[in-house]
Amino acid sequence: MEKKNKYFLKYLLIAILTITPLLFFHLYTLDKIRKLNALKNDKIAMLKDKQDVLEAKRVELQKLISEDEIIKKAYKKLGLIKTNDINKLTVNKSKLSLIKNLVDKIYD
Repeated sequence: MEKKNKYFLKYLLIAILTITPLLFFHLYTLDKIRKLNALKNDKIAMLKDKQDVLEAKRVELQKLISEDEIIKKAYKKLGLIKTNDINKLTVNKSKLSLIKNLVDKIYD
């Protein structure tokens, strides 16, 4: 009986020494997975926020480059008038020198 007890304790000790590190490794891995999932969720939320900002900027850009907006700004700032004849451009004489200076600055 004493010999069986001795073998039992020996095998029990070997089993405990084998299982314990594996159990700690498993728990460590589960904790790491939990932290990485939390980080992933944070990054997904940040990406969604950035995509929302980008989409808002796209909408604003579309609004600014729309034909109606361009016509309105051309009239208010430069005195340009839209006509149906594409070859003809009407410009207020007082704004003509301003337009010439702007074009000269761009191409100099």
